[in-house]
Amino acid sequence: MTPPEPGLFGRVVGAVTGKVVEIVPVEQIVEEIDVDALLERVDLDRLLDRVDVNRFLDRVDVERLLDRVDVEELVQRAGIADVVARTTMGLAGRTLDVVRRELAGLDRIETGIVDRVLRRRGPAPLGPPALVGRASSAQPDTVAPSGPAVHPPPGPDTTTVRRPKTAAAVGRTTVSGRYAGPVSRAAAAAIDVGVILGAYSLAFWLVGVLAKALFGFSVGEGNGIVASTLLAVWAALYLTTTTAISGRTVGKGIIGLTVVSRTGSPVRPRAALVRTLAFPLSTIFAIGLALIALRRDHRALHDLIARTAVVYDWGDRPAQLSAPLTAFLRAHDAA
Repeated sequence: MTPPEPGLFGRVVGAVTGKVVEIVPVEQIVEEIDVDALLERVDLDRLLDRVDVNRFLDRVDVERLLDRVDVEELVQRAGIADVVARTTMGLAGRTLDVVRRELAGLDRIETGIVDRVLRRRGPAPLGPPALVGRASSAQPDTVAPSGPAVHPPPGPDTTTVRRPKTAAAVGRTTVSGRYAGPVSRAAAAAIDVGVILGAYSLAFWLVGVLAKALFGFSVGEGNGIVASTLLAVWAALYLTTTTAISGRTVGKGIIGLTVVSRTGSPVRPRAALVRTLAFPLSTIFAIGLALIALRRDHRALHDLIARTAVVYDWGDRPAQLSAPLTAFLRAHDAA
């Protein structure tokens, strides 16, 4: 159905309206309007009082509104999962670093005590030459200050006023690439023992379940000699493989330690195997293990045989002692 054509009056009004719009200066009229004065005449308080907010909210269907919101897409676009993951990893990394610093600090304290008991003189080697440098191996600790350097103002008086060193002034001692002490190595060894026994027990249980399901017999306790042999083979395989591939076991990775050659280069598979095979010699009367605490480079008997060493290595972060711990160690001549 087509709309009716406008009559004579409608055509006249349309023509006149078009002419009037063309003649009237709209921009000039808008410029003549005082918007500020118009807004001042508006009573906003009275206008807001006439708005019934509760009535307006009652008309809003919240459930229907929420049904239209794609929460999963909103979370993905906001990157909340990534933020939570980064925050969790950062918190875990900082907590782990705190534990590592405390263990490294105990290592330094133990070294200082042994040096005093044995009346050792002179600086101790810090680490393998390739990691800390030949020059720094015979130098005392270098400390990176945590704040900007303070220079005395120029003047005729050159007298230096000595002030007590605070933690902020001392900074943090960096121990990356240095020989790892007995406390850190003992903590890593304890974790590795747990991993070895846990994995062996799990494998033994799985074999028992499969044997019962497939062949209808129970493995049981079996022969003690066979079980001990299998455990020893598994431990040797675990230690050799992880050390040859990454230079560290699970325990050393958590504590922040790495096995390297005596010069600091990455350990070779042959050296990793020799180190594992020589480990039982260190456990005889614990004499070989005692060398970790007694030697200044903290190398055990199996390290000496395999020509390896264990150093601090925290991956992409520098291994450091905390500022208060550094101040304490330096004050007691243990740093």
